[in-house]
Amino acid sequence: MARDEKDVVKLWLDRANAAVTRKEEQWEKKFETGTCRKFYDGMQVPKETDLAGDRVIVINKIGAAVRTAIPNLVFRHPYARVLGSPSREDTVGQQLDVRAQLLQDTLNSIIRDPETQFTEQVFPALKEAFWAFGCVETGYAADFVDDATAPKPALKEGDKTEVDNPVPKVRSESFYVKHIPAKAIVTSGRETSVQKELDWYGYYEWMNLEDVKVAAAYAGKTEGLKATGHDPDKDGEDKDPDTERVKVWKIWDQRTHTRFVFADGHDKMLSETPWKHPALHFLRFETQTDSFYPIPPIYHQLGPQREYNDARDTLRKLRKAIVPRYTFDAAAMSPEDLEKFETGDIGVYIPVNNQNPSPINPVNQPSFSEGSITSLTLAGQEFAEMSSTSNASRKVGGSDTATEAKIINTRQAVSESFDRQTVSIFLGSVCRGLLQCAIDFMILDHWILRNSDPFSPYFEQDAAAIAQQYQLITFQELQNASSTMRWDVSVDVESLSPASEEEKRQTWNTTLQMLGNAPIARLLAQSTELLKRTLDLNGMHSAKDQALIGQALMKVAKIEMQMAAAGAKPGPGVSGQAPAQPAGVPGPTP
Repeated sequence: MARDEKDVVKLWLDRANAAVTRKEEQWEKKFETGTCRKFYDGMQVPKETDLAGDRVIVINKIGAAVRTAIPNLVFRHPYARVLGSPSREDTVGQQLDVRAQLLQDTLNSIIRDPETQFTEQVFPALKEAFWAFGCVETGYAADFVDDATAPKPALKEGDKTEVDNPVPKVRSESFYVKHIPAKAIVTSGRETSVQKELDWYGYYEWMNLEDVKVAAAYAGKTEGLKATGHDPDKDGEDKDPDTERVKVWKIWDQRTHTRFVFADGHDKMLSETPWKHPALHFLRFETQTDSFYPIPPIYHQLGPQREYNDARDTLRKLRKAIVPRYTFDAAAMSPEDLEKFETGDIGVYIPVNNQNPSPINPVNQPSFSEGSITSLTLAGQEFAEMSSTSNASRKVGGSDTATEAKIINTRQAVSESFDRQTVSIFLGSVCRGLLQCAIDFMILDHWILRNSDPFSPYFEQDAAAIAQQYQLITFQELQNASSTMRWDVSVDVESLSPASEEEKRQTWNTTLQMLGNAPIARLLAQSTELLKRTLDLNGMHSAKDQALIGQALMKVAKIEMQMAAAGAKPGPGVSGQAPAQPAGVPGPTP
């Protein structure tokens, strides 16, 4: 028996509100997400002044650690790479590369389009992942011509409406990335950390009442809709009726693959559309095994940060409390003579009446500074262990040996590489969502910039051939390219930060130095598996980089063979017999 629409809305409202309560009690309070955010902002003490009216010292190590970590994770626009594999037996390999390149150029053009706001929306999500978790939504927006005869799919809502002719009359269209605050995210109560295993997930947002009423996506569903209040996160919000807001929920049901949009205090479903691909993308640095909500990295830093501030402020109080104090022999000098010592002049003399050799003596005062300095040092070391700070700050206690320094550097590199890989997967998911929106929704023809992969070994040749060429593509070409192959999007870790580029440069130079040894080069040229294994152990995992090494070895072998045929004497350490081309290693590109 079909359930009444009013009952469906009530059911989802009850689920959503219960999810908010469950999230507050089981996650926000447990991991102090509100406190984590305040500590990041520098609001780390209950009162800004002490009883004497002096400002309390706050050394915001958390904010500094986050600012240090972010440039090491992502520094600029990432370069997205589309990899394809045949989905049909008759797909030609060359056509596969062309189609994958078309998707790749389209995606990178969308990322760099200012209307997409990729960087502006992704960076807040990256920051929020330190005190909660990051989330962005990918979607499609269109400006439709006001034509009653033209079907209009939902604006920023759900999947593309499957319609036959006539094609919707679109004035303009764009793709967007939207940051969703972690506080607004809700999920089902299932105990899992995997997004795909959740029964449902979504978020709420406070929208202007009039904006909801005039939205084409909610046409015919807003009768009787009333404002339900004001966004509690917007302190000081103007109470003018024109700015009254309504709390709108957007839920993706993964059991029925239906997207529901409904509002508090309204008994009609604003929108109910099918969906195929996830629109929300999450960044979580440390997941829990029994919950979708993660452990915020800053949570582990709260204790050391509090201890550091306490120890540092204690030193301030001691500095103000402990001042020089003295006793003097009243019978040995007059008050007028004593005042001469308070002037600070050089060469002051006073008479001593009773020949007392020590008429003025300092008062011994207890010193607590050593304990505070010890606490300050320990707190700094503990904070460095709990944070993703630089190697230098991790060595607060000092590294006496080169071995200790190397261990610290290695651990730090592993930690940063792991976090950078996590960010790379997140960015790849966002890019995949944008490309899928283009394939599913795009109607108008688009000019895309044909670009070369800056991290390809053939970048210079490709860039010279392309030279800022633009290509006009249609939605049919994009859909054809997608339908004839299985594709995925990846973002290279090396493309995220100058720090990762420096690591890659060092790895490359070290490998070239090793191959400069002729006996080792000859040995590696004899076995493809040995070559790949050696390069993998030296940190060179890229198949293209390994292919470049193989091609260089074959060129050397060709020169040796020519020298041997001409009767020339081989160079030092080079055998007269040219090695065979390793199997599976590409030869030189013609």
